[in-house]
Amino acid sequence: MKRFMFNQGKNQYYFVTFSSNYPVKDCFPVIGDLYLTNFLKLLFMKRYWPILMDCHLSAILKPFTISGLNIFRTMLPGNMLILILFNLLLSPGCREHHTGIFKTGTGVVEITPPVGYYHYRGISTGIKDPLYAKAIVFEQGETNAALLFCDILSIPRELSIAVRELASEQTGIPFENISIGATHTHTGPSIREPLRNYFESNVSGTAERDTTDDYIETLITRMAEAIALANENKGETDIYAGISRVEGVSFNRRFLMTDGRVRFNPGILNPGIVSPAGPIDPDFHYILFRKAGQTGFSASLSVFANHLDTEGGTEYSADYPYYLQKYLKEHFGEDFISIFGTGTCGDVNHIDVTKPAEATRRQHITEKTGRRLAGALKESAPGLEPS
Repeated sequence: MKRFMFNQGKNQYYFVTFSSNYPVKDCFPVIGDLYLTNFLKLLFMKRYWPILMDCHLSAILKPFTISGLNIFRTMLPGNMLILILFNLLLSPGCREHHTGIFKTGTGVVEITPPVGYYHYRGISTGIKDPLYAKAIVFEQGETNAALLFCDILSIPRELSIAVRELASEQTGIPFENISIGATHTHTGPSIREPLRNYFESNVSGTAERDTTDDYIETLITRMAEAIALANENKGETDIYAGISRVEGVSFNRRFLMTDGRVRFNPGILNPGIVSPAGPIDPDFHYILFRKAGQTGFSASLSVFANHLDTEGGTEYSADYPYYLQKYLKEHFGEDFISIFGTGTCGDVNHIDVTKPAEATRRQHITEKTGRRLAGALKESAPGLEPS
C-alpha cells in the first residue's frame, strides 16, 4: 500500500494506492485469471479517517462491494469523496506527508492504433472517435504522484512496469508513486498478444520482431508522454469535490430466474426473470480542478460504475467517456480535460432487460450516458465550494 496526504488550507486529502506485486490469481485464488489484475482506490477526504480497503471487483464479491461501500459511506464523516478506479501494480509502503503549495497538472496524448490493428472484437475497421491517455500529476512539497487513465481494455502488468519506468525516468516521479488504469472500453485495441510478442523480442530475444510491435512501442512512449506533459503543466490548484446521482443508464446484469438459478445477461424481456441478483451504484463522483488565478475549471477527475460496452462494432471508440468529455468541453471550454475512471461495474452494464431492445440500443445509449453524466456534473458544480 502507498499513502500520500496533501494539504489545502485546513483540509487534508488522502491519495491511497494499493495492490499486490503478484498477479491477482496468486493473491486471490477464487478470482482466477482476470482481465484487470491490479486496482486503485483513491480517497479524497476532509478529515483524517482510517483507510478502508476492499477488493472492488463486483463480478466476484457480488453482495459486498457496492452494498458494503454504501454502508461504509454512511459510517464515514460527511463532506468527502470516494473514487474507486482501476489501478496498477504498486509496491507497499507509506510516505510522510508534506505541507506547501498544492499543485496539479494534466496531460493528454492520443493512443489510437491504425485502422486494421487488433480490436477487442477482431480487427479494427475504422475510428469512431479517438482514444487517449490522460494523466494528472499531484505535487505538494517533496511529495508527487501521477495517475494515468487510458482508453483501452486493460493494463497488463508488463505494460504498467514499462510505462512507469519510462515516466519516472522522464519526470523524477518515483516509480511506486505512479498508477495506471484502463477505462475498460470494449471498443479499444487488443494488446495482450502483441505485448507478449514485443517483450519476447525486445527483452528476452527469443522471438523475431513483429510489425505489431510498432504500436506497442508507440503506446508505451505516448502513455509516458502524457505523464511527462502533465508534470510540465503543474500549477497551484484549488479542488472542488461533488457527488451526483445518474439513474436509468446502468443496470445489474445478473438475475434470479424462476428456476432458482442466477443467470448472466438472460436476454431482453425474458419471462423467466424474477429480479436483479445484486445492486448498482448510481452515484457519480467527481473532482473539479481550478488553477490559481483562473475563473473557470480546467479539468475533472470522475468515476461512474457502468461497463464501457455501449458502442459495439469494430471501430475504435472511447465509449461514453468520449461524450462526457464532449459535453463538458461545451460547458467549460474547449481546453477542459475530462479524466474518467471506471467504477465497480463487474455486474453492471447498460441493458435494461425490462424494456424492448430499442430503449438501450448501442450507440444511442453511448451518447445518452455521456450526456447524462455531464449534465449531472454541470447541475451540481455551481454550488460547489473549495474543498
